Amino acid sequence: MNRRTADFAILGIGTAYLVVVSWAMSWWYVPAYRETGPVGVDGSAYGLGMTILWTTSGIVGAVVVAVGAALAAGLGRRWLLALSVTGLAVIAWLALWVVPTIHPFLFGVGGSLILLFFIGLSWRWARLRPDLSARERAAADLRMASHVFYFMAAWGLCGVLGTPLFGLSPARMQEFATQPMAITLASEIMILLVLGWGCAYLAETRGARR
Repeated sequence: MNRRTADFAILGIGTAYLVVVSWAMSWWYVPAYRETGPVGVDGSAYGLGMTILWTTSGIVGAVVVAVGAALAAGLGRRWLLALSVTGLAVIAWLALWVVPTIHPFLFGVGGSLILLFFIGLSWRWARLRPDLSARERAAADLRMASHVFYFMAAWGLCGVLGTPLFGLSPARMQEFATQPMAITLASEIMILLVLGWGCAYLAETRGARR
């Protein structure tokens, strides 16, 4: 097996892991989890292990896919090392960091940064688009559309989790009877995310030379 074949093999392993564990497993695991909660699908060590496997699968799978894609794409060793270290650090952070109370400052600053990044991207697209080739314009337009959908989804997520629907405050959600609206908005967010990822994928295919 040559080096490039091995690189694509890693990418294939990550892809299979995401498809089988993150996606396919969800179809039977999630309904069972709704009945048993965080103690595990059947309350045993096996059930708890399956819970850990599934809940971490998206993050672990994404890192393996990213590293495999980076290897297959011929990324330099320094960038590959940085990507691997960052991926492991993110996995550790997500596994170990616990926030028992809501910190409005975190969400306020995060939302403000998302807003500023979106505005900056919009201005950059408007300024640079006239100088692009037809192929580059098509890719840039689709990429900008993905940013719009992502921003809309982030705005909706803010509404679901905080004001006005109080997804992180069950007592207030029950008090104001906002769950039906939260379900509607969460469904809309999913559609917006699908549209955003679809536009991002099309942007890459339209911008590619082959």
